[in-house]
Amino acid sequence: LINLANHDPLTQLLNRRGFFRLCKKITKTAPLNSRVSLIMLDIDLFKQVNDQYGHETGDEAIKWIAQHINELFFELGVTARIGGEEFAIFLPNTDIDDAFFLASKIRQAVGDSTLDIDGKQVNYTLSLGVETSSKEDQSIDALFKRADFKLYGAKDKGRNRVEK
Repeated sequence: LINLANHDPLTQLLNRRGFFRLCKKITKTAPLNSRVSLIMLDIDLFKQVNDQYGHETGDEAIKWIAQHINELFFELGVTARIGGEEFAIFLPNTDIDDAFFLASKIRQAVGDSTLDIDGKQVNYTLSLGVETSSKEDQSIDALFKRADFKLYGAKDKGRNRVEK
């Protein structure tokens, strides 16, 4: 039951509840003034592709993106499907430049790949927002809001990009 309450059944990543619970635990036990970063990512134009190819293809795409995230971040941080086509990656002991590099790496990996579903070739891009804790504010809630703001900045500036 605990696993069901804290994990997304489609991707097996943490869900929003499990993500915040674990990240708060990590930040409480982290050394004073240690840096943590957060990457927020969203699949660009997901609704249009989902409408064009169907919800089953959309589910496959979400699992495919989760697999990319897991491959890159499995040992580096905490990964979650926050909801819909939005994901979060919490990176302990990571500054803004390293987080930006990793965000760029996942954006490129997904952009360079093609999802093949029943003979259909579907391409996706990602928009990402990256933020790092400040010495004054190491709250995961505040960090989440700032990273989410950067994510929407990436979308406003044309999508398929990383904003920090």
